[in-house]
Amino acid sequence: MGAKADGAKGARVCGVDLGTHTALLSYADAGGAERQAACRTVVGRPKDGMLPGVLPSGKEAFCGEEAVRNRLYLDLFFPLAGGVVRSPEDARKVLRHLVAEVGLEGAADLRAVIGCPPNASLEERLEIRRAADGVFERVFIAPVPFLCALALREVARSAEGARGDPLRQALFLDLGAGTTDLCILRGYYPGPEDQVRLAAAGDEIDRLLVEGTQARYPDVKLSPVAATDLKEAHAFVGEPSAPVRVDVMVGGRPRPVDLTG
Repeated sequence: MGAKADGAKGARVCGVDLGTHTALLSYADAGGAERQAACRTVVGRPKDGMLPGVLPSGKEAFCGEEAVRNRLYLDLFFPLAGGVVRSPEDARKVLRHLVAEVGLEGAADLRAVIGCPPNASLEERLEIRRAADGVFERVFIAPVPFLCALALREVARSAEGARGDPLRQALFLDLGAGTTDLCILRGYYPGPEDQVRLAAAGDEIDRLLVEGTQARYPDVKLSPVAATDLKEAHAFVGEPSAPVRVDVMVGGRPRPVDLTG
């Protein structure tokens, strides 16, 4: 997703992918130098009764990896589910975190191009706008596959031996955490009939992993973060070449678990 400084108007334009699992912000300054920041789409707030000095700062909320690292002391909140913003307030915290990470905190006339799932409803788009309110002066929202095609078009134009225009005839498949998205591009902005959004995605695999593990090991209760980490570390397609055995903490002690049994 492209992002640049608009020298003529003084605006700074960021590209944002606000995903269910990971949020990404990209920005290129007037000289073409690109800055990127990414983090898990999660917000953590200190648990009730937390003593001073336990957490690394006096923050009221932690975002991304910092929230994950300190999750023993935090209540974790996930702003998106199924590719859709469920908590604009928490999603806004994630966006502000990313803006600060690329050094644009407090920048004037900051704008954003934000990707949305295929066939996003008006209300789903409004929730994205609510999340961006107070972070960006203006936002443009478009389906993620279409924005990816625009970016690939620029790459193809500058590459030797490029084969065709990705906007003319292409099928884009995005295997995300919240949704699996398909989009056909045929030279024009995709309509509803050109886009498909499926609920079966990475989070569904996490759910099956949690349920399957607990069915075999009733005393093992994987958290959403632990399930995602295990999946991403040991995922495979087809039959496993060998058993996948890991240690998980149960009652403060490591417990061996076979994820393929």
